[in-house]
Parts: sequence; structure tokens; C-alpha cells
Amino acid sequence: MDAQLNVYATLVRDDGEADVRQSLAWIKADSFIVRKDRIRAFVLDVATGKLDEGH
Repeated sequence: MDAQLNVYATLVRDDGEADVRQSLAWIKADSFIVRKDRIRAFVLDVATGKLDEGH
């Protein structure tokens, strides 16, 4: 269980936009996801309530 938690800990960063970019890259590279023309992701700044679309 500790090894699994360590994997997730490496994915958590302070930069939400970088996380979104990495997640989008993983999704676009996944061969099991056939339609990739409508992939969207968002970053929510919980301090301000601002919602930005990731690129």
C-alpha cells in the first residue's frame, strides 16, 4: 500500500496548470481512447474561485 501512495504523491504538485498539461498528454497518448478531438481540462483556483481551461 505504501508503494501505491508514493506513486500518487509524485503526481501531486503545486502547479495545477502543469498537472493539467501532463494529464492531457497522457490521455492523448493513450491508445484506448479513440476520440481525442474533444478533450478538455480545467484548473480551479480554490482561493479565488477562478476556473481556467487547461491547454
